[in-house]
Amino acid sequence: MPAPGRQSGSPPHNITPMRFAPLPEQSVRTALILNRFSVNCNIQYCSNDSILSSSDCITRCFFDFVAKRDEDLVRSWIDVIKTWGVNERGQPSDGGFGFGKFTLLINGRDSIESSNEFLPPSRRQNSYPNSRRPRSPGQRHGEHARARDHDRGHGYDRHRHWPPSDRLHEEEEQLVVDAIFSAHSDGLMVIIRKSTATSSTPSTLPSTMTLPPPPMTRPSRSSSSQGSSSSGSSFSPYTLSSVRRVGG
Repeated sequence: MPAPGRQSGSPPHNITPMRFAPLPEQSVRTALILNRFSVNCNIQYCSNDSILSSSDCITRCFFDFVAKRDEDLVRSWIDVIKTWGVNERGQPSDGGFGFGKFTLLINGRDSIESSNEFLPPSRRQNSYPNSRRPRSPGQRHGEHARARDHDRGHGYDRHRHWPPSDRLHEEEEQLVVDAIFSAHSDGLMVIIRKSTATSSTPSTLPSTMTLPPPPMTRPSRSSSSQGSSSSGSSFSPYTLSSVRRVGG
């Protein structure tokens, strides 16, 4: 029978409520979806404006935001990730997830234009077959106008993204980020956050990328096992020096 003066089921007044420590603050992260079927991996989606401005980065080349000294390394990672297969659910079935660290340029740069500067003359001639032909000022003006209209028609204005002041100060807007890469049927997922390393000098950037081992394949299907073995060889650490697996 309950004690007088206290309702049945009510907690006693002399019990101190249990308190828990506040949860740790989560790191700020941004998710990017890249075009898997393009060389320049144009950004198709940006989850927020915490690290990059979504209005500025969408439709631009992903490597515009990778420091020039890290571009070759990041490209080698993405070349490996593009070979990862997906299952019938659109989930990664070969490589899982890859982790890397690189220097991010907040304002970006013109990676396509800078990459053409280092092409050999033969490659430049093949890329631009009409570049050596003499052109009148009117022809050059028409070509520039068509290129400008093409960029604007695709939602990309190079002049809007590349004022001269941003080109001069691009090295001042750098951020070393941790990145997780994964392959999906519609594109490549890249999740970036500010690096937790104490030093952000370029010398601390890794020369390898850590990739998890692929899942075991079922030997029941001969075609799938052959496909898995052929694709699995491309991830071998003996054939790709820039890729390093981790067990477990």
